[in-house]
Amino acid sequence: MSLFTRFGLGHLLCRMSLEKQDIVNRLAGLILYTDRHGTYFKLQVAGHQVCLVHLLRNLQYLNDLNPEQSWSSGIQELLRDAIHKSKTMPLEQIDKEYYKKKLHEALDADLSDYNSL
Repeated sequence: MSLFTRFGLGHLLCRMSLEKQDIVNRLAGLILYTDRHGTYFKLQVAGHQVCLVHLLRNLQYLNDLNPEQSWSSGIQELLRDAIHKSKTMPLEQIDKEYYKKKLHEALDADLSDYNSL
């Protein structure tokens, strides 16, 4: 069983448990793929990758909460397109700058109209 599978099963959510098993030191240079559990963000790792399935689910919640808005569905579509391309094209052929630009544009968008939610 891999280390990441064990995290995914939720066996090691407590930082003290991670330290006792010397897992913390083995994670130092890794990108940790997580579901955003608070303990994971306290670990000293090279970086964090939030689970895309969880992000897509959260975006769908926003779509359902307010079908009139298009912000969350736009990000959802962008992520799904990027996932599709990563499965169907060699990574070096994907225009990563395009996706970064589109994501930054969406994240920088004025959402003040959605304050009434």
